[in-house]
Amino acid sequence: MKKINLFLFIFFIIVLFPLFAADDWTLKSPATNPSGRLVFGMAYGGLDQVVLFGGSGGASGDETWVYDLSANTWTNVETGHTWISGTNKPESRRYHELAYIGDDKVILFGGVLNGGSTRMNDTWIYDLSDNTWTEMTTIGAPSARFGTAMGYIGSDQVLLFGGHDNTNKLSDTWIYDLSTNTWSSAITVTIPVGRYDHEMSYLGSDKVLMFGGDIDGAGCGDKTWIYSTGIGWTDMSPATTPPSRAYLDLAYMGDDKVLMFGGSCGWPPGLTDTYIYDLSDNNWTIDANSTTPAPRHTLGLSETSMDGTSSIVLFSGNYSGGYYEDTWTFGGGDYPLPVELSSFTVEATNQGVLCEWTTESEIENLGFILERKTEGNTWYELASYKTDDGLLGQGTVSYPTDYKYLDSFVEPNTTYEYRLADVDYDGVVTYHATRMVTVKQAPLTSKVEKFTVLPAYPNPFNPSTTITYGINEDSKVIVQIYNITGQYITTLVNNEQSSGWHSIIWDGTNNNNEQVPAGLYFSRITAGNDVKTTKLMLLK
Repeated sequence: MKKINLFLFIFFIIVLFPLFAADDWTLKSPATNPSGRLVFGMAYGGLDQVVLFGGSGGASGDETWVYDLSANTWTNVETGHTWISGTNKPESRRYHELAYIGDDKVILFGGVLNGGSTRMNDTWIYDLSDNTWTEMTTIGAPSARFGTAMGYIGSDQVLLFGGHDNTNKLSDTWIYDLSTNTWSSAITVTIPVGRYDHEMSYLGSDKVLMFGGDIDGAGCGDKTWIYSTGIGWTDMSPATTPPSRAYLDLAYMGDDKVLMFGGSCGWPPGLTDTYIYDLSDNNWTIDANSTTPAPRHTLGLSETSMDGTSSIVLFSGNYSGGYYEDTWTFGGGDYPLPVELSSFTVEATNQGVLCEWTTESEIENLGFILERKTEGNTWYELASYKTDDGLLGQGTVSYPTDYKYLDSFVEPNTTYEYRLADVDYDGVVTYHATRMVTVKQAPLTSKVEKFTVLPAYPNPFNPSTTITYGINEDSKVIVQIYNITGQYITTLVNNEQSSGWHSIIWDGTNNNNEQVPAGLYFSRITAGNDVKTTKLMLLK
């Protein structure tokens, strides 16, 4: 009978309070990092990277930092930059909010200027792709405030709710649309109670989850709210809910799930519990870990993808003795990632550009696609698992795997950018971080085994493209261009060439050095008795 009772007791614990055995939190040790701080802004910026701005408590409140998950590096992107605070970047501030808004961009709104108490209602956009801040002269805007919360709702839009204007805890809802540069007040039937120091997170599709905060007339909040476009706010009233708190943070995990960590209700003790909200069953669950970040509040928590295919990053926060400077990631234990990339590097060598990456684990991974581009050009598929067995995935494995690819077809004094993507069994393509390298000298050419013509790069192109070919013996080579009707356009090469690799640029002109119209063309490469033809698409 005692054995039966013990079994029933254990069964009760497992069913009602599921505790998972695998650890999800991992302490990272980047070589450098921002100084410890609180009430700063942090958000996903695109391609496995996180953007951090401002804060107080020993921090430089107008610095911009970027964390790269796959390289495990924090970079102060202002190094060598001529930004001037308040001119071409936001002024030093705290209690502001950052949110992803699509296309490698982050929006910043509001806050309090450091060194004073001035409340702000300015809107800034940071573009990760070119490392620039732009102040937006918006149509309409929420009133000046601090402690607000924002969340991405898709289609280049973010939702904003609440905050404090130094007199009242606000309860207004706003939507910013980047495509029209417009702030619009969202009128909803149900309105959450006014609050500040709450948090919101993207929840997939057009939904945002909101939790906690310092509630008007009620202390700390413990209600779970969801905003949906066309519906407005809904009090979800889940069966279980985390304890009341403010100064927490949330991040999207994919699959309609949101991660919560930290916070407090009363200054300064911080919380160290990890909760997962699952929209499918409208429930919060504790995620138990043997290793976890220390108790803290006013921390930063951010996605490194918007589809749940990459880890969540935690940085800093406040405790009773000061400010943490640690960086943590969440994912890979009870919540395994499709492809968990631990490193991705590119290096110019005397053989070309060596691209190397390591996965910690893989789930249903068909393989990888490696893309390349140069400044002013579009991405071009350089290599794929479909044609290169070295890029085939491991399917589902829980051990590390190393990959490499040598790009031999590079030009000296040229900067190349590389982008890595994985493809799962359903054909879903997930992009990871980009890497940039400058080639200073031409690589040593390898022996050409047979007459080979590579795809022109870039293609489509404007204004020029490079045609690369290899010949396995000394030959008379002729390279000519024809239009889609077979009409002769120009001759690029007509001479004897030695065996090896050769490149020639076509600038879109004919034999009279006149620009030809946009359209489909063909390059015809003849080496001895061998002939190969490739397509070229000229854009205007």
